[in-house]
Formats: sequence, structure tokens, C-alpha cells
Amino acid sequence: MIEAENLTEEILDEIAQTFNSIEVCDDTCLNLFIKSIWSLHKTVEWAKRDEVYVKRAAFVIMAGLAMEDKKAKNLVFGVFTPIMIRECTDERIEVKDAIAWALIAMGKRNSVLHKRAIKTAKEMLEINDKTAKLIATEVLSELQNHT
Repeated sequence: MIEAENLTEEILDEIAQTFNSIEVCDDTCLNLFIKSIWSLHKTVEWAKRDEVYVKRAAFVIMAGLAMEDKKAKNLVFGVFTPIMIRECTDERIEVKDAIAWALIAMGKRNSVLHKRAIKTAKEMLEINDKTAKLIATEVLSELQNHT
């Protein structure tokens, strides 16, 4: 069994390249990758990648950190929002759903991030793209009912 403290950047990359389903990607990210010291770095790097499950992994890690890392500062999540906006036109369901999940999880973390997530979703609504609007609508629907 692999322990998070033994993960190197190279090992994370190697494992991510093997992802071939949502279940494998999400399970690995939520149970292992979010515990790695490399998780934040990989979110930024992998969000730019084209491979569907590697890209999804970036956003699943963001969601996982929002849900599980109680020590993470709001500033960390502020780094994620421009990435979410930049990538919100990716129409692949694996990526689109993960972006929405990450933004919703961030918005449920605390009142400051709730406001930031709403603002980010509204920025997505202004993008002339169907996928961006779908993500924004889902996020706003979920977060406007959560205070």
C-alpha cells in the first residue's frame, strides 16, 4: 500500500496517467492524493492538462481539500477560482462535473468562500459558453440554498 508521505511528484504523475474511470480517479484523489504535500501543486499543473482523468483529478483534489483539509486557509482556495474560470468551458462531463463539485465544496466551507464561490459562478455565467453556464447554474442552485 502506498502512503501519502512517500508520494513524490513523479509517482503522483505516474498514478494519474493510469486513471481510466471516474471511480478510480476520485477514489485515489480523495483517499490518497489530498494527503500528499504535492496536492496543491498538482491541482495547478494538472488543470492545464488535456487528458480527461488527469484534468478531472485536479478538480477532485480541490473538492477534497475543501471538504477534508480543516487547516487550509481561504487563500488556498482563492488560487483555485481563476483556474476554475479558465477551465469551465471544457465540455467533457468528467471535467465539467468536477469543476462544479470543487466550486460547490469550496462554497460550503465557510461564509467567506461561499461569497467567493457565488462570485466565481456569476463570472462563469458571463462567459459566452454553454458549459460555463451549466456549471454556473448548478453551483448557484446548490449554493443559494446553502448558507
